[in-house]
Amino acid sequence: MSKISIPKVLSRKSNEFDADLAEKYKTQNAALSKILTTSDNPAKEKHIRTLVMCTHADRSSRFFWRMIRERSDLQVHSVLCWKFCYILHKILREGHVNSFIDANENINFLVTIMELYESIQGPYSQLVVQYCILLNKKINFHTVNAAFPGTLEFPNTTNVIREYGANMDSL
Repeated sequence: MSKISIPKVLSRKSNEFDADLAEKYKTQNAALSKILTTSDNPAKEKHIRTLVMCTHADRSSRFFWRMIRERSDLQVHSVLCWKFCYILHKILREGHVNSFIDANENINFLVTIMELYESIQGPYSQLVVQYCILLNKKINFHTVNAAFPGTLEFPNTTNVIREYGANMDSL
């Protein structure tokens, strides 16, 4: 019977896990860097799709929020902030269900951005403020009403009827 060195097996698995985690982080960071540019061009759908698919693979949007918090240029460039709001909206609509939990944990960051752009006069400032208000309401709504998916489309209305009853006025 051959002996297997347990620490080597564990370290090999942990190195593979770390490499996989680093690759996911690198992929998301590259997609986010390509989207968040100061040019006034729309974001490419393939980069947004990469971020959305990573939320499904990770079952959360924690990497996204970590990368966003590392960027200090959101407070300087209103175009970047507008693109951030757009990406966040797409992740909330199409991303994993747990993205709302992560967004609710980071709602103070969104409020801080909104308050900052309320005091700045710029071409996108009021748009960023209004978009932040919309995102804040969306996050709060879906936190309270977890039965509603991010897209607000229901393939089966029995879940909503079971949750809220036949009378939808309670919403």
